[in-house]
Order: sequence, then C-alpha cells, then structure tokens
Amino acid sequence: MVQKDTVDVTVKVVDPRTDADKNDPAGKDQQVNGKGNKLPATGENATPFFNVAALTIISSVGLLSVSKKKED
Repeated sequence: MVQKDTVDVTVKVVDPRTDADKNDPAGKDQQVNGKGNKLPATGENATPFFNVAALTIISSVGLLSVSKKKED
C-alpha cells in the first residue's frame, strides 16, 4: 500500500530587481599618486653584471646536468 501525503504551499514571488541603479556614489574622486611622489629607496640596486652572472651560472648547471644524464 502506497501512501501519499499532500502539503499545500503558498509561494510569494518578489520582484527580483534591485534599486542599485538608482544609487549615486557620494564620495569624492580620489587620485592615486597624482603628485608624482616617488617610492622610498630601500637600498636595492639591480646591476646588469650580477643578472648576467646569475643567468650564466644557472644555464651552466643546467647544461652540465643534461650532459651527465646523456652519459648514463
């Protein structure tokens, strides 16, 4: 025997539109770094010599590891 229960439900549909388009921003416009302020110097200077030296060392290690794998 199959029993079926029925429940009466009332559904209220609310208008899904919001009034967000009616709102205007009340704040003032802000300009970031408009005066041309510079960032503080932290003492870090990147020199091209060290960049080239680091790249050479890294590529040499990579080439040596590849050549050792080919020998094995």
